[in-house]
Amino acid sequence: MQPSPFTPGSVSTSVPGRQKNIEDFHQQLAYTSQFRKLGGQINVTVGPRGIGKTSLLRYLQTTAGTAGFQTVCLPST
Repeated sequence: MQPSPFTPGSVSTSVPGRQKNIEDFHQQLAYTSQFRKLGGQINVTVGPRGIGKTSLLRYLQTTAGTAGFQTVCLPST
């Protein structure tokens, strides 16, 4: 098993292989900004340890914050 590249407290500046996820997220942010309502569906990303799930989440969280959205991160149980 590879050690996780994620370092707690850091945010990736790029998320290789996740361009479609990022594009979809940008479309949802634009829709929400323009119409002031949520649209679309809930997205769930699953996979083995070390493939970038948390890095993607943190990247999207930073993107949303930069666009003026408030985000919440709940600890996993």
